[in-house]
Amino acid sequence: MPGLPRALSRALLHGCRVFSLLLLSSLGTVILMRSAPGYFSDVREMDAEHAGAVREALSTERGVSTLQAWTGFLKHAAHLDFGNSRQYATPVWPLLRPRLWTSLKLLLPSVLLGPLTALLLATFLLLARGRLAETGLASAATVLCAVPISVLTLFCLLSGQGGPASILFALVAARDFRFFSRLLRTHSIAPHLFHARASGVRTLRLLSVHLLWPMRRQVLALVLTSFLIGLNAVPPVEVIFGVPGVGQLAWGAAMNRDMPVLLAITMVMALSVACVGVLNSASSQTAQRWANA
Repeated sequence: MPGLPRALSRALLHGCRVFSLLLLSSLGTVILMRSAPGYFSDVREMDAEHAGAVREALSTERGVSTLQAWTGFLKHAAHLDFGNSRQYATPVWPLLRPRLWTSLKLLLPSVLLGPLTALLLATFLLLARGRLAETGLASAATVLCAVPISVLTLFCLLSGQGGPASILFALVAARDFRFFSRLLRTHSIAPHLFHARASGVRTLRLLSVHLLWPMRRQVLALVLTSFLIGLNAVPPVEVIFGVPGVGQLAWGAAMNRDMPVLLAITMVMALSVACVGVLNSASSQTAQRWANA
């Protein structure tokens, strides 16, 4: 089959990108953690019962170079064994697994419903020719996106209005509404739409076939990007609201210099980002092949 070598080369290229991102992100985490002030210290040194064992463990860790620490972590990660948590003294993966599910339950509804709500609202305003309402909503969305997520989360917590899911939903929907408004305005003046209107094409078909379907690649790219936006917003939301997810675990690991936990979370986040990039690239290449067919 003539298309097989090209498809195989693309798959290998995507695999190399994912692998490189995992290596670089884990190496960067090891360097930052080991160079952070106070990393080679432990509050348990103040406890006479555990001071000796803690000092011995810290001394052993000081004797290991950054490169050795990194390669040692990679060897464990290759067997899906991220070691033991320094803070909780338990294996990392059983500690991380239920928190991953908690964060996904918080993130996925916002990522799926946010773009859909933004698209429906932008489409309705386009059909209703509500230019003033669209400008007002776009301005409000711009202000909402400009506010730091930690400030917005803290305000909602203190005022008692909204929760973690609603904050993520509002953030994703506000950002996507601005994009869809501009995108729909640009596509609505295409010549083929004027011809379809003049030909008496019904509104529903006009929207689905002549307006939204040509935008499918941009819509998919926006949904994938929205996942990354929500992923970046999860840690402050979980920390402030006390949600026992990956973000809260990452914050605790950073504060307590728990490198095994932080490395595992970094790998999961890097893998998520890499997969989104691969999906986005694959969808763009598929759309280009359809356009050239």
